[in-house]
Amino acid sequence: MLRAATKQKVIGLLDDSYFGSSNFAVEFEDGDPVWTTITFIPNKNFYFRVSQASLGTVLYRAEAAPGVQLLKPDTVLTQSFEGCVAKIPDWIQRVKEEVIDSNPLNRELQEVRRQLEEKIDILGERQDDFFTRTEASQLAEKLNEFSEKLETLAGENSELNEVVRGLRTRIEELVAATEEINKGTWLRMAGSRLLGTAKAIIGSKEGREFALEAAKKVLLEGPK
Repeated sequence: MLRAATKQKVIGLLDDSYFGSSNFAVEFEDGDPVWTTITFIPNKNFYFRVSQASLGTVLYRAEAAPGVQLLKPDTVLTQSFEGCVAKIPDWIQRVKEEVIDSNPLNRELQEVRRQLEEKIDILGERQDDFFTRTEASQLAEKLNEFSEKLETLAGENSELNEVVRGLRTRIEELVAATEEINKGTWLRMAGSRLLGTAKAIIGSKEGREFALEAAKKVLLEGPK
């Protein structure tokens, strides 16, 4: 049987994680062959299991789904139970990524990306054209409004403020780029940055909805 202190270390890692321990079901067993199984309650396909594997010498097997590249589990052998437990935070990070990427907002982001690529394709040879001064001025105005509104929405939210600080530099670069690079290149560059901002502030409903709508106005409704 596992020591109480060993069990508490596992629970502590879950407590300190993004989801907290309440989102996980934990079973401790006798090691014949399973020592512990952690299941992500909202999606039972996501699990982390430590079991004993005897291959000439006693080893421990960590089985984690989702894996590093695929949804199906990865299996790693270690020399100790602690070596397996040390891999729990990385597994939780992968679960977090899967949960966030299944958010409806991300489907909206992908749809805007698709519409943006369609707009660029329609430009055809005009992708190589540069924005006129009037078009560049209009884009600069929209981008600055976007940045200022986000600063207002951030308020005292430290996470949003961190995003906005990084965004200010990116907005300034996008404004300058309207006079430096062609339309096709600029639209792809702006799409990556503005839609990335909407995803970065996924924890703020008001912020991400504004960011997504503002991105549409700049990317899809801006100069043709």
